[in-house]
Amino acid sequence: MFKTHTRKHGFTLIELLVVVAIIGVLMSITLVILSDARSKSRDSRRFEDFQQIKNALELFSADQNGLYPSGSDLSLLVDGGYIQMLPVDPLNTGSYAYTYQGTDYSGTGCGSGLCTSYVLRVILESLDQEALDVDIDGTFADTDCNDPAFCIIP
Repeated sequence: MFKTHTRKHGFTLIELLVVVAIIGVLMSITLVILSDARSKSRDSRRFEDFQQIKNALELFSADQNGLYPSGSDLSLLVDGGYIQMLPVDPLNTGSYAYTYQGTDYSGTGCGSGLCTSYVLRVILESLDQEALDVDIDGTFADTDCNDPAFCIIP
């Protein structure tokens, strides 16, 4: 009699393992790319918040004959209606906080009254931001402005 071979339909174990390995490699590449995109997105938000604080400081200065708040407290901006609320870092961890220090013309902190200048700083996650090439670096009024800190002085 004739033997009929019945063919089983499906995949072999090796074929399934190869497919799973390929999917795993693609997922790991995707996660790395997304992680970088997320940190850059948070840095973009930090730049927007930074600009809002800077604009509020300039509005305050315009009303105060060119002077800025003293110390490191920015609550005067909220109390005076220059900004609706102080921005909170996108991570909410405290390690990427926005910092402000009122200074005098010599660059030292001024503790009382109004100040003639200031240092505004935000810490960025990504070191490959082009903005880090054009900001100030060093220490001003006891504020560390070395990268990854983005600082400005008006």
